[in-house]
Amino acid sequence: MSPEEMPARVQIRLPRSAHVVFNHLFSTNDPAYLTQDLLAIELPDRRYIDVGWFPEGDPNGAFTITVFQKTWDNREFEIETKDIDEVVNRVEILASDTVTWISLSNDLPNIHFLSGTQQTYGTLPKSRRPGAVYA
Repeated sequence: MSPEEMPARVQIRLPRSAHVVFNHLFSTNDPAYLTQDLLAIELPDRRYIDVGWFPEGDPNGAFTITVFQKTWDNREFEIETKDIDEVVNRVEILASDTVTWISLSNDLPNIHFLSGTQQTYGTLPKSRRPGAVYA
């Protein structure tokens, strides 16, 4: 497929402190682009945000956003959704360097806590922060 035929890569606003490991997240529901390795972001505290589609290539699957500390074995929670806009919103919230660690069972529904952890991230301010970079 030529670059002109590829779907648009999804743009995500991230703080400068976040490092994009890879971004293969595209605005399409073409099964060829629905893989397990769509987006990975490293945060300064060695916390990672990983986005994949499960089951891979299955149009009936869903995006899974996983947050983990240092290694995959230290997964903290997962969020599952079929909505690409929700993926972008949640990743922006999770990557925000203005995040406060608090318990948010009402602010971020559909979170599946892992390993008994009960903490998650806060929300971005309503006005977008200047100086953010795009993934």
